[in-house]
Amino acid sequence: MKIAFSAVTVLLSGILAAEFFYLRNFLSRFFAFWNIDCSKKKNKIIKYIIIFVIMGLTLTVFSIVGMATIHILAAVAVLDLISFIVSKTTRKKIKVLNAIAVSALPGIILGTSMVLYGIFNMSNIVKTEYDVFTDKELKQDYRIAMVSDIHFGNSVDMEKLHKLVDDISNENPDLLLIVGDITDEGTDKALYSEIFDTLAKTKTQFGSYYVFGNHDKVSREIIEYTGINVLEDEVRVINNDFILAGHKDASFKNKNSRMPINELLENQNMSSFILLMDHQPAQYEENEKACVDLQVSGHTHAGQVFPGGLLTATIGGNDFNYGKYSNNSFQAIVSSGASGWGFNFRTEQHSEFVIINLIEN
Repeated sequence: MKIAFSAVTVLLSGILAAEFFYLRNFLSRFFAFWNIDCSKKKNKIIKYIIIFVIMGLTLTVFSIVGMATIHILAAVAVLDLISFIVSKTTRKKIKVLNAIAVSALPGIILGTSMVLYGIFNMSNIVKTEYDVFTDKELKQDYRIAMVSDIHFGNSVDMEKLHKLVDDISNENPDLLLIVGDITDEGTDKALYSEIFDTLAKTKTQFGSYYVFGNHDKVSREIIEYTGINVLEDEVRVINNDFILAGHKDASFKNKNSRMPINELLENQNMSSFILLMDHQPAQYEENEKACVDLQVSGHTHAGQVFPGGLLTATIGGNDFNYGKYSNNSFQAIVSSGASGWGFNFRTEQHSEFVIINLIEN
């Protein structure tokens, strides 16, 4: 823990140092572009006040103002870098490109536009639909709805939750899979019962099923009281046809209590189609070996804010970041979620609920 804290401290210090020196250099050029005399003491003081205000705002990453500042600074820096590369490559300073970079106005417009798009993109929940084919015998084809990562209170309030339930019900799903993080640390506990009572109103033929996410603090009793079935290392057989298993979340707190997949599926009819709900998209190799046919997960938010998805896909931590994955007979679907965590916008993918058409070949 001490090593990790030290590493984070060193990394943060390095980022802040780089940010300080870049801002000092950029603002000197910015002042010169706008014919502001940097040699005057008053203007020097103003320049350093601006530097430290911007640095302070970039540390408030869980606020819209903080994220807006980061996006504007990133946009300004990218345009500045492009101007620098072109001038070094062509060995001449292109006045128009230099003005675009150093004036900061295009960067401010671009960064602000990204944030406004991100706010809209987070609140606009769309449908994403996948077809999943299987060689295993089914009594019928199934239309399965899936929702995850609502993080109630961030971008989804009660009005939007009712609309989400109506939108899912209008898809005529046979069952609803609720794949964790419906609440989080910021959710008003007084609303827990109403949240899950609303979700329970989703119209299905074979019921609604829930697995906990790493942020969920709500009790199992509150969820089950509404009629939603909680699967925490438990298995159900749907319509006397296919197996639905729910894995306990792979959080560190569950490290020693999470049931191995082989044990979870022990004594099940392995010739049946096996659908696994697991909040975090992990253990694909083990699940494939255990004859899981389809795994559904959330958790990643598809990165939520660029370049989050690129970083998580590169660094790892999850077996898959977003979308549909296939390997031999094993398939997996990872949703970006109906909302996100921490701040009320996303620039990676979209907010969604998922419809899965399970079809026998």
